Amino acid sequence: VTNLLCVSGDHQSLGVAPQAAGAFDLDPVQLLQALRALRDEGTLLGGERVASPPALFLGAVVHPCARPLKLNLIQTRKKVAAGAQFVLTQPLFDLTGFEEWMGAVRAAGLHERTHIIASVRPLAGAEQAEALRKRSPAVALPDAVVARLRAARDPAREGIAICAELAAKAKAVRGVRGIHIQSGGREAALAPLLEQAGLTDA
Repeated sequence: VTNLLCVSGDHQSLGVAPQAAGAFDLDPVQLLQALRALRDEGTLLGGERVASPPALFLGAVVHPCARPLKLNLIQTRKKVAAGAQFVLTQPLFDLTGFEEWMGAVRAAGLHERTHIIASVRPLAGAEQAEALRKRSPAVALPDAVVARLRAARDPAREGIAICAELAAKAKAVRGVRGIHIQSGGREAALAPLLEQAGLTDA
């Protein structure tokens, strides 16, 4: 294992064992710093040295649609400075907010210091979209997307079409290095999604 994504994860109250105790000794920035020190200096958190430091490619998650933008960019800078060699976005549904964030990222030169991977996710219907809104407000799911899913004769197929459109548009944004598809258990949607988004030759 060489590629590691450093992420806080969902709060335990949202998981299968909501009564479990949380473990938050390190936040993602601190975890990136610890892993970079292990890789580059062969040093553990307690100062001990390891004989064979691992070769690691470190990543983090970013929230392009979280606002205010100035604070968002500070958090992104911290993760890149701590050692994030690639960043995955939260699933994108609001391209306007993403493009605004990418403009700020480019102005700060962060797109030259890390690989930015835009994430997309096919939704099965309006109910799933509403549930995602409640669970992850920072995802910024526009009303127009929910309305389009609700009006569709085949919401699952429409979800694939929406996702493919978003992937194609995100891929064209300057500074984006790749597309990450969060299938959400809908692996059968991947083949048509890749074809519609024009990603089959990538």
